[in-house]
Amino acid sequence: MSEPALLLSPPARVPAVIAQPVAGLANRLTGLRRLDALYQQARQPTEDGDFLDRALDTLGVQCALTGAGVDRIPASGPLLVVANHPFGGVEGMALAQALRRRRPDLRILANYLLGRVAELAPLMIAVNPFSGAQAVRQNRRPLREALDWLRAGGSLLMFPAGAVSHLHLSRRAVTDPPWQPAAAWLARRSEARVVPVFVDGRNSAAFQAAGLLAPQLRTALLAREL
Repeated sequence: MSEPALLLSPPARVPAVIAQPVAGLANRLTGLRRLDALYQQARQPTEDGDFLDRALDTLGVQCALTGAGVDRIPASGPLLVVANHPFGGVEGMALAQALRRRRPDLRILANYLLGRVAELAPLMIAVNPFSGAQAVRQNRRPLREALDWLRAGGSLLMFPAGAVSHLHLSRRAVTDPPWQPAAAWLARRSEARVVPVFVDGRNSAAFQAAGLLAPQLRTALLAREL
């Protein structure tokens, strides 16, 4: 059985002599090759900690919560944690690690593409973050699952922007896109306690510039930013 990997695979309909070098170049330029090497390191079991602990340690990331802190978060009952999305990945892992110390039942409403990381699947309720009628149809079931989870007394972390923060020329600032109404819908329907979290920071200037050329470039560069 092959080892789980995050790398792009060559398209089956393209001759291998062309597809394999192109896929290899794409994996290197986007940072997926380096990220996959880190992933293979993090997924090796150790005596201390779980995958999130190992992944953050491998990335050299430490999480510190300021302000009210974890102790102010209710230890039981429906809890919806909403946060901004400045980096596109690491904030989800760091927040989940910190919040699970208080709420081991935490689940994350997250991009279905993260399902490629098998170790994160049990934590996730996977949604399609992209716009369009197809995404609306696909998200009905996971949103209902999220609502049922909250109504049953569970805790949920979500990033209502649905996309990473980026440069908005009209505002002359790097900010989240407008938050999606699903967060308010879940809060009202579940009557959950809502805890807002602000994550300080942003991705690189090169990332912001690439996004002005094409939004798809932002997605392509997220692995390199991580």
